Formats: sequence, C-alpha cells, structure tokens
Amino acid sequence: MARARAQGKQISRPKLHTTKLNQILELQKTGLSMNQISIRSGVAYGTVYNYLAKKKE
Repeated sequence: MARARAQGKQISRPKLHTTKLNQILELQKTGLSMNQISIRSGVAYGTVYNYLAKKKE
C-alpha cells in the first residue's frame, strides 16, 4: 500500500462529484428520508448516510 501511494496511485474510491453531493443535500432539505434520497440520486444508502453525517459535524 505504501508503494502504491508512493507511485501516486489512488488507494480509496473516488469522492462523489459535487453535483451529486449538492443533489443529496437539496433532497435532504425537502425532508426526504435517506432511503428515498439514495433511490432518487442513484447512490447507495450508506454513502448518503456518511455524507449527511459529515454535514452534521
């Protein structure tokens, strides 16, 4: 893993695109549940949960 990092390779999954993140935040403002947000945005429930949890902090 250290060698891959030293070579400049990406170790983790890519971050969500800002348009997708903004869509999640807008859907949350409308009062939808996380399940409905994940369905409408096409993102996994866990991803929605993690991004909204980071937003609360």
